[in-house]
Amino acid sequence: DFHFGDGFVRIPIETKEKYVLESTFCDGYNKEKYLVAISTQIGCASGCKFCELAEHGLKRNLSQEEILDQVKITLQTAKKRGYDIFSKPIKVSMVRGGEPLMNKELPNSLENMNEYAPLQIKMSSIAPKNRFARNNYKRLVNSAKNYDNTVQFQISLNSTNQEYRQSLVLIPLMNFKEIREIGELWANEVPNPRKIDLTFTINKKTPMDAEEISDILTPDLFAIRLRECLPTDRSIKNDIKIIDPDKVNQIKNSFEDSGYLIIPGSPGETELDFKMAPGQFIDIYNMMKK
Repeated sequence: DFHFGDGFVRIPIETKEKYVLESTFCDGYNKEKYLVAISTQIGCASGCKFCELAEHGLKRNLSQEEILDQVKITLQTAKKRGYDIFSKPIKVSMVRGGEPLMNKELPNSLENMNEYAPLQIKMSSIAPKNRFARNNYKRLVNSAKNYDNTVQFQISLNSTNQEYRQSLVLIPLMNFKEIREIGELWANEVPNPRKIDLTFTINKKTPMDAEEISDILTPDLFAIRLRECLPTDRSIKNDIKIIDPDKVNQIKNSFEDSGYLIIPGSPGETELDFKMAPGQFIDIYNMMKK
């Protein structure tokens, strides 16, 4: 494991075939809880232009046992590093690698987690447009209904302009109307639901206009999370330039003016100082092994 100062541990985890995953243990915002960030797939097929994980391609889905094992290994490692893992609530975030809605094991992994320890859970999806993803989402909703803790869902929207949003990835994406339907199902079926986060990893060229989405992706169903795009070899190759933080604050204010709840999401100092975007740490670890 790699300990980047107080409250941040990055852990490479190898599968039996020697594929490498990356998990993270860190303090949450305001240090009110611990976060355990894990993967749902080995690699990713979405092909996002700013994500280094796209260079790895998709190898396979992770089983529900492997998903839980990542949580166990990460917490065991944090405990060995001296963190009192029982002193705060713990949230498991399925955000490090892969597309959760394309893994058929995802709904079962919630049931597995519920039996082991019903920790808070959040998962992040790019919202792929296909029948499998829609059906898997419905299965996920049913699992979340019976989970003994909070389950959150996050959609990487990345732009308020549907055409630009689609240009960033290789796979077909749901349109805003279809995402609205996802939000309605979550609000109607999941007990005490948290609003679905619409996450924007924004760069200098990203079209961002709250009025473009506020009538359909409404503030009563969705919250907003803004995040500056971290530099990667892939983003540089695709001419994606880093946005000025002051511009991010202007965008944040426009969403607040439209009535949205803003969820903290900017990269921390450790992420900025070291290469911490998904996929980058896998490359570093593999180079170290060689």
